[in-house]
Amino acid sequence: MRNSQGRRPTRLEMVERFEWVARQFDTAFVIPGTQIRLGWDALLGLIPVLGDLIGLVVGFYAFYLALVLRLPWRDQAQILFNILFDWLLGLVPVLGDIADVAWKANIRNARLLRRAVERQEKQQDRIVGSANSSDHSS
Repeated sequence: MRNSQGRRPTRLEMVERFEWVARQFDTAFVIPGTQIRLGWDALLGLIPVLGDLIGLVVGFYAFYLALVLRLPWRDQAQILFNILFDWLLGLVPVLGDIADVAWKANIRNARLLRRAVERQEKQQDRIVGSANSSDHSS
């Protein structure tokens, strides 16, 4: 995976890409006269089976990132739960489509990915910082 400058994207850039996808699939549109937001996931979910399958594939992008970014297994499990719960909800005609608008699995997973990566980067900064301070104390 390369970005427009020909270099590998940073961990946060990878998360930002998924955040964009999550917004498109969960909150891209507002129902006029309401504050209800929905995205392509809810609209595609109206197509029996195929729409839910497309949403499932897009959802697994978050799980793929969790694996690539080596997130803790708890975060990976939560992402997987969000994806599968969203998919199972979507299988129920009409009720599933309504629930899909409320659940927003992709947005949930985007937040989870960002928090996990930021947490990992803070830990990495502490490790590097303590290694640098011990190098200078010798």
